[in-house]
Amino acid sequence: HNFFDPDFSFKLKGDIHPKQWLDWYPQIPLEESGGTIFCDVSVSGAYDRLKPKGQKFIAIDFAGGLSMEEVMFRIHKGDMAFTNLNGTIHVENDFWEPALSGSFGKSNFSFSGSGLHLLSYLINKDEPLVASAMLRTDQLDLQEYIKTFTRAEKAEHGSIFFPGRLKLKLDFVINEFQMKRFRANNVRGIATYDAPVLQVDSLSMQTMDGTLMGNLGIAQDQFRYIFVRVNSNLYNLNIERLFHSFNNFGQNQITDEHLKGSISGTCMFSASFDSTFSIRKESILSENSISIQNGELIAFSPILALSRFIEVEELENIKFATLQNNILIKDQQVIIPSMDIHTNALDMSASGIHEFNNHYDYRLKLKLSQLLYSKARGSRNSEFIIAEDESDTRVLFLKLLHDESGTRVEMDREKTAEKIRNDLNQEKTELKKILNEELGLFKHDESIETEREAQAGTNESFTFDFSEERDSTARLVSKRENRRLRRTRWIKDRTESLR
Repeated sequence: HNFFDPDFSFKLKGDIHPKQWLDWYPQIPLEESGGTIFCDVSVSGAYDRLKPKGQKFIAIDFAGGLSMEEVMFRIHKGDMAFTNLNGTIHVENDFWEPALSGSFGKSNFSFSGSGLHLLSYLINKDEPLVASAMLRTDQLDLQEYIKTFTRAEKAEHGSIFFPGRLKLKLDFVINEFQMKRFRANNVRGIATYDAPVLQVDSLSMQTMDGTLMGNLGIAQDQFRYIFVRVNSNLYNLNIERLFHSFNNFGQNQITDEHLKGSISGTCMFSASFDSTFSIRKESILSENSISIQNGELIAFSPILALSRFIEVEELENIKFATLQNNILIKDQQVIIPSMDIHTNALDMSASGIHEFNNHYDYRLKLKLSQLLYSKARGSRNSEFIIAEDESDTRVLFLKLLHDESGTRVEMDREKTAEKIRNDLNQEKTELKKILNEELGLFKHDESIETEREAQAGTNESFTFDFSEERDSTARLVSKRENRRLRRTRWIKDRTESLR
């Protein structure tokens, strides 16, 4: 009609050499390209030169396809290049169907699927590209893809930017997977990306000598902060490699250098990162229900502080068969609830808080006889052999503290006082019970009634019926003998507890 909004129609069939096209048309958004593309396409439509950029194609019909042979292209200068691309792409207006194989850096892949809105995505900035595909690869380095497809503006060089206008679903099978320090084999799952949120479900892999299963979500906000949430089930993972792979979870107090053993359990981890994917430590939140088998704690400074009580050689490498606990990481603190630890050096109960700035406050409960036995056993000049007394139930409460003033071991007076109060209350209850049985006192005391009800709920009674007449004299002697035994037992227990 005129030169401002012309109709057009053309067919193109033949061999295209992309390198020559880049020389002819610098506007093509590629830095470098090569290989051969065989095309057979028909295109018709209308073009309005007066409309804003991105809206000039007011109508377009596209039919046909492309076939690639050893094609390569590089999107930006300095990026990794796609190489050895072979396969076909069939397009029918907004419907497109790719089937390709090739390489990207150290990674190789085969890719097939279908999608919508290809032309709309290319000529209309508001239309998202939709696709569902299957990816298979022998080796994949995810970091290479992130560096290429999450480029930010030049003013923020090195930061990560999640691309927009994409809605993708990808089933993947990866024989060898790599992401910085993390390595895994036989990785399978389903990934969905709806800008700017990436979700991975039904994830399973063989890694760190065990199996990892779970799901994860990654999202980026308008300020380019990245939020990560991971829910996982662990099966016999090497704990040393686990801490190394995840960069010790953003802290440097309990690291892969201190740990050995296999870990199983469930973990929830969430954190936020800045645009360069550096973790923000204050955002870390992790809930972990774990079991560690055949574990070792190597040269861990809080344990070495017990050298006043045990030989240092025994504390250098603490070994334990099984350790179970629910550990919380929050507000830059590792919160460890009370747990029983049976090691080659000493048995103890421990709990505490370990902060990311390496300040910590651990509370320990140790069996006093075992502590004295261990100290005497380690003495080279001891003239006597001291046997460990299993019947001695006395305990020692300690605090392991570390702050700007250094590491110190102190008596835990609060726990000691609490135990004394509990022991006195128990003895008082026992005394009231005896006086109640012997003299009928404290009939309405709540502590006696509570204990009596508990015993009534747990003790079973048996009634024996004999046809012979009972001997009242024998019954009276038995009752007196029981009273004498109870008084003797109480005096003995009272004397031992006051020693």
